[in-house]
Amino acid sequence: MRRSSPKSVSMEGFSEKDIPVLVRMAESDAGAGNYANARREEYDIILHLDPNNAAAKQGSRKLSLSEQDSR
Repeated sequence: MRRSSPKSVSMEGFSEKDIPVLVRMAESDAGAGNYANARREEYDIILHLDPNNAAAKQGSRKLSLSEQDSR
C-alpha cells in the first residue's frame, strides 16, 4: 500500500520552510515601526502556514500592544 504524503501548505508563494525567514522579516519590520507590513505580510502568512507558531503569535501580540501605545 502506498502512503500519501501530507498536503503541503502554501500562501503567497511561501511554504512552511520559509517560516524562519518570515519571522526575521516580521521582527525587522516591527522594529522599524512598519507594523502593518509585519502583521499583514509576515505574521498573517506564518499563522496561515502554521496556526500554532509561537513566534508569530507572540510577535502579533507585541504588535497589538505597540499599535495601542502609538495611538
